[in-house]
Amino acid sequence: MSATKLMAKGSKLSGEDIVISVEKNRVKFVFDHQIRSGQGKLLGIKVISMDNTNADNNGEKKRLKLSSKCAHNVLGHPGDNFTGPTADKFNLKVLS
Repeated sequence: MSATKLMAKGSKLSGEDIVISVEKNRVKFVFDHQIRSGQGKLLGIKVISMDNTNADNNGEKKRLKLSSKCAHNVLGHPGDNFTGPTADKFNLKVLS
C-alpha cells in the first residue's frame, strides 16, 4: 500500500534519520531494516511469526485460515503464484 493511501485512511506517517513509522489507532509499525537498492536504500520491517500462541491442546501448531483475498491483502498484494508459498511460510492456510 502506498504512503498516500495510508494517510488518506487516517494513518500518521513520521520519519527520523533512516526510520519511517506508520501509526493508526495506537498500533505502530517501525520500518527500520535498511536494504540497499541501487544508490539508495529501501526500508523494511521484520515480521516475526508468533508460533507459540498458535498451538492447540496437543501442542500442534494451528494454522490461521484466511480467504485468498484476505491473504493477498495481508501479505502486501503479491501475485497469485507468491501468495500461497508466502502464506505457508507464516503458517497461514489460504482457503479457496
